This record gives sequence, C-alpha cells and structure tokens, in this order.
Amino acid sequence: MKKDNTTKQLFLGFILALAVLTFIIIGFYLYQVYFNKDLIKIKTISVENEVADAEEPSNETNEPTEERIPPEIVLYYGLDLSNPDLEISIPFTDENKQKYEITYYNYENGEYLGETKGELEETYEGVSHVANTKKFAISEKYDAVPRKFQTIETIPEKLKTQLEDYNNKVEVQAIDLDGDNSLEYIVACSSYSGNKASSAEYKNYSEISVYDDNFNKISTLVKSTNQFWEHNNRVTEEFFCDIDDVEYIDLDNDGLMEISVDLNVYEGTGVEIYKYKNGEITGNTDYSVSSLP
Repeated sequence: MKKDNTTKQLFLGFILALAVLTFIIIGFYLYQVYFNKDLIKIKTISVENEVADAEEPSNETNEPTEERIPPEIVLYYGLDLSNPDLEISIPFTDENKQKYEITYYNYENGEYLGETKGELEETYEGVSHVANTKKFAISEKYDAVPRKFQTIETIPEKLKTQLEDYNNKVEVQAIDLDGDNSLEYIVACSSYSGNKASSAEYKNYSEISVYDDNFNKISTLVKSTNQFWEHNNRVTEEFFCDIDDVEYIDLDNDGLMEISVDLNVYEGTGVEIYKYKNGEITGNTDYSVSSLP
C-alpha cells in the first residue's frame, strides 16, 4: 500500500513538472512574439512584396511605348524644308548624296503615296534637289496624315456674313488640326472688280484664313492684292490665293497637323508652314503673296 502511494506521488510530480515546462515554453514563445512583432511584421511585408514583384501582373502595359521623334529630313518638291532658302537648300556634294539618297515616305493632297528611293540631281551649278520624290517626302515612317480634311459645299451662314466682300469665290475645308475632336475651318476667298477691260481700273484680292469651330476668325495666313497679268493695258490672267495651294500634314511627328501654303513663286518654289496649337496659329501670318515678277 505504501509502495502504491509513492508511485502515485512520482507520477503527479512528473505531470506537474511537465506542466511547468510547457508553461515556460509557451511563455517564452509569447514573449518573443510580443517583443519582436514589429520585426515579424516587417519580414512578412518583405516576403509579400517579393511575391508580388515576382508574380502579380503590373498595371503597365507590356507593349512598347512609341516615342515621337521628329524626322531628320522633310522635303518639299525635293528641297529641304529645314533651310529657309529652299532653292539653295541642298548643295550638290558627295556628302549630300550620301545624306539624301535614302528611302522617303511620300505624301500629297492628304494621301500617303508610298516609299521611294531619293536621287540627288544637280539643278544648276553647285545646287541640287532630290528627285524621285513627291510633294512632301519624309525620311521617317509614321502616319503624317492622321486626320483627313473634308470640303464644305454649303457655306455656313455665320461664315458667309463675314465674307460678303468676297464676291468671286469662297472655298471651305474642315479638319481637326490638333486632334481635340473639334474642327477648324480653312477658308480661301477671292474677289475682283467687274471691269476687266483696263488694268488701270481693275482690282483683285484674295486670302486664306483659319477659323475655329464656331467660325470665329483665328488668323489670316496669306493674302494677295492686284495679282494679275496684263497685255496692252488689258487684264489677261489673274492670280488668287486658292484652296488647292493648301495641305494638312504632320511634318514633325508631334500629332499636330501643320498647314502648308504654296506661295506660287514665279519661276521658283516657296511655301509657308503654319502650326495650330492651343487656339493660336504660329508662323508667318498675314503674308502678302507676290506670284508675279
């Protein structure tokens, strides 16, 4: 009987010691968790971030971002637009043969006309132009006519009242120059006096202007006054600023379409380039065209 009590006491002592040891281990664990919780949190976040970096899809597209780069060369009838003196813009040299005899992307009348290989040809002594190109030839491939123009057949009344002095012809084209989903209007209008018998009594004038989407005039681009041929004091031929002299094309690959106006230079080439941005026209506005010698 005494032996059984001793065994029972030993067993209870073992259970008590085990319980104490268990409490010590649990207490130590809780102590570590409490005093190192910030460290554990940081490590947890770090691990989560590493997983996110490795597995979660990015909000950014995987498609390459197209960077708009201005073309190195833009030609107008084979002459370099970067030089204001178009007629002498390309000296005929071996260096320029290497520079300009490249592939060009051609545009005219608002249409892309394909690619050609330019050929440098001497125009006269020491001066050249790039043959085998169209009206506009660009050295880089991009969409230079992102938006099309449309011809307005019926002149809006609000515009018509502003052009009462132009009794000969009014031509209107509409295009979204800056890509803001509102149209700008380019207007070519002309007028002449009724008497053509004597050049001393004959007068004519014309202009090309830009209007906003509410038909408010923004700027006159070019104008001409008393441009006509005569023989024996009689008018034989007239010149007017005409809508056919206008092109819309993005020449610097910035998404904005420039307006080009051919100046009809006598026995030569001339053009004015205008940019429409933030409601304003930049360029040589109010330019007086003299197409006759």
